[in-house]
Amino acid sequence: MSKNAIVATNLVYHFPTFDVRYQFGYQNFSYNLAAPWLDFEGISSAVESYVLQGPTTATGLCTAIFNNAGCTQNLTVNPAKTQFTFDEWENFDSHELTFTSTTTSKLQWVAGLYYYHEYYEQPVNVDDPSQAQVKNPVGLAPFFGAVAPNPTGSVYNEDTHLHEDSVAAYAQADWQVAPTVKLTGGIRYSNDFKVGYESFRVILFDASGFGLGVGTFGANTPAFDATACPTVQYQGTGPCTINAATGVANRPLEARWEAVTGTFNLAWTPDSDTLAYAKYSRGYKEGGFNSGTLAAFPETQPETVDAFEVGFKKTIQRTFQANISAFYYLYSNDQQPLGVEGSSGVVSSQVFNIPKVHTYGVELESLWQPVKDLTLSLNYAYLNATVASTNGKCLEDTADPLALAPGANISGCPAPVGGIQLQNITGQSIAETPNNKVSFNALYRINFQPGTLALSGSVVWRDKEYSSPFNRYYNEAPSYSQINARITWTDVNNRWTLVAYGDNLAQTTGYDNAYGVPVTNPGPGQVIDKLVSLTAPRTFGVEFQYRFR
Repeated sequence: MSKNAIVATNLVYHFPTFDVRYQFGYQNFSYNLAAPWLDFEGISSAVESYVLQGPTTATGLCTAIFNNAGCTQNLTVNPAKTQFTFDEWENFDSHELTFTSTTTSKLQWVAGLYYYHEYYEQPVNVDDPSQAQVKNPVGLAPFFGAVAPNPTGSVYNEDTHLHEDSVAAYAQADWQVAPTVKLTGGIRYSNDFKVGYESFRVILFDASGFGLGVGTFGANTPAFDATACPTVQYQGTGPCTINAATGVANRPLEARWEAVTGTFNLAWTPDSDTLAYAKYSRGYKEGGFNSGTLAAFPETQPETVDAFEVGFKKTIQRTFQANISAFYYLYSNDQQPLGVEGSSGVVSSQVFNIPKVHTYGVELESLWQPVKDLTLSLNYAYLNATVASTNGKCLEDTADPLALAPGANISGCPAPVGGIQLQNITGQSIAETPNNKVSFNALYRINFQPGTLALSGSVVWRDKEYSSPFNRYYNEAPSYSQINARITWTDVNNRWTLVAYGDNLAQTTGYDNAYGVPVTNPGPGQVIDKLVSLTAPRTFGVEFQYRFR
């Protein structure tokens, strides 16, 4: 990351019966990632060049187009300078004006106005500048027709430019109905607007999977410009056009969403050590775009949730505290990322709306202080988050496009089209929602004249989870546990703190996520490997904090 600037302001004015607060925030940053990449034949870009064998007999297509000896000669591939680049240039600012009551009345209130603006650009490139054919591609449609040159040698280019403006107005009130009963009610109006454009170009070199590679053309193998505008103008998009000079396809994007949300809470406190509550909230997340690749149906609809929660908190003898809550969430148009295979064969992550998702669970938190300086905590969470309905829509598992892997469900799905068998994900768990989580922590403080020494140790266990709503063995991230420890020294004036920590002391293997990667062509006996992202290994560190006053 470079050129990262952050500004934050918090101003408060006190009136006799209420406060006015203005908060402003701004950030501007650039993120740049450049790395050697793999060429499309799977050979490391560290290889200077390699040779692919041409056909022993010239094909009719190659002879008709080239009519030369190259039709049976080998093809030299030069991947040495292939490079992947990912850039993100972003800035955003927010303004919030809040009015808060400050009297001792039984009715307390807060109201406010909010504005947020964001702009970002996110170009992604794969460059293959050493391959002459890539710089001079030919048309895929019309076949071998003239197209714009490609002087940078980019074989894959996507870019998104978007402006976002969000405005909101809200109000909430707390009413102490009786000494032991309080009601809370709130309402919010949100309006979100996004406008911008996306651009895309893709060049296919040695497209053997499409019958347009070395097996057909030998040394004459060309690079094809596979860039094409969608023939349909989808919701949220304008007409797509291809720049004749650059060969880049461009499509405008624009959408607006709005919602009214709110909350209602009933709290009962019969004594200072007891709290029981029942709460309802309606939440909203604005829509967005699957941009950069000219995807079909790029606009995602806003997500809403109706959340119901009840809870009970109790403190016993000032040494033991227990909190328990149960919740039930009803999601509509739940936004979930899924892998999608584009026309170029590249699998990208896109956000889809799942019509109905139901989530319920229980959370238990307990805190025990058997002696003054020792605190023990034990927390447990149970979660069940499943797809309740897709409104009859089936989806593609890009790791298993023929739906042959164990557990595949094609019930209610149409017959295969174009070699793709869509699958039914109703009843499947949502990505990254483990059923069970358990954590235990012990904290002991030793007070000295010069300061305080705190010794902390924790054990965390997480149940298995799936990284995709296709709950298959190759998407399963196994359960794991970790042991962490921390020693903290704070001086008596609380001016500085020294922390020494060790994470994953038992060197256990933890899993952030897991995804299936097909390594053979689809069909019976297809091999699907599991690509996993692991948590950090055993890690030690030291941290120093100083507080200026």
